Amino acid sequence: MEIVKQGDKTYKCNICGTEMRINKISDLRHGIVGKYDGFFLSETIYGDYILCPSCGNKIIVSIDD
Repeated sequence: MEIVKQGDKTYKCNICGTEMRINKISDLRHGIVGKYDGFFLSETIYGDYILCPSCGNKIIVSIDD
């Protein structure tokens, strides 16, 4: 099998506008990415994210199911 084209996914910080790309697996972090507050219950949302190198903002890459 030969890879013809590999996806080139870039991420953009919504605070400072810095664009970045994941180069190594250590750039990717896993943890709390948000919280859902329902009527009686609140639920913590976990997923993968990267940190903006300019301002430190969390940029969500994926959310766990």
